[in-house]
Amino acid sequence: MIASTQVTASSTDRPAQAEAFGSEGLAGLASHLDLEIPTGVAPLDVAALIRRARELGVRSVCVPAEVATAAHDALRGRVRVRTTCDQVLGWPGNSLLMHVGERLEGRLVDELDIPVDASVLGDAAWLSPQLRRVVARCHAHGAFAAVALCTAGLTTAELRTQVRGLARAGVNALALVVPEGGALPLELVAAAVDETAGRLAVRVVMPGVTFSQLQRMLDLGVQSVSVTPDEMDVLLAAAVAADEAAATAASATAAPAAATPRPKAA
Repeated sequence: MIASTQVTASSTDRPAQAEAFGSEGLAGLASHLDLEIPTGVAPLDVAALIRRARELGVRSVCVPAEVATAAHDALRGRVRVRTTCDQVLGWPGNSLLMHVGERLEGRLVDELDIPVDASVLGDAAWLSPQLRRVVARCHAHGAFAAVALCTAGLTTAELRTQVRGLARAGVNALALVVPEGGALPLELVAAAVDETAGRLAVRVVMPGVTFSQLQRMLDLGVQSVSVTPDEMDVLLAAAVAADEAAATAASATAAPAAATPRPKAA
């Protein structure tokens, strides 16, 4: 059981610099990826994706709640299992606490993503106690609580205020969600990492993220980036190409020096 106090990321969860890819290989990149398996994927395909995620060593796999237990058994604790709330904190008339309990009961989920409606972000008096209840329910089931915030229209000052509130509520991770087709908000990413000061893990969800964008975010201190199976394949291929290009450049630089004849002794 996780206590309801703040749980910091372990040393194995902390982000590494992008330049470490060359020495760590694909495992170095994969450890900064969160694989998102969408609903509607055939069970055999889900099983194949889970096996590949385990082999690559991605940070986490987000699965539909109904297959969370099977995913946990298949990943054997080597990869975190996440699932997402269907209901949003701040929507009127919903029963999020009950929904969280149903999501976590007996499913062996390591982390739960909790979407928060933008309309309640500025109401700390309402949001904080509601969020504390949800976080406590997650911790009672042994799961980390991650809050997902949409970056659209969010200013740096507003983000810093929200991050401080999330930390006080005992949240374990923050997911910055970039809308489809949205620009990469580097200033928001940098502010989130700076404001968390290691108290929260920062994850980015950005559809169509490129290899260079991934590198920039990891350089800023982001822990991981959420990707679809297709996006993961593209990023891994780009990492291989980058490593090969670096190796070729290093060989070309070293070759002339090796070919230079040594001076004759007098």
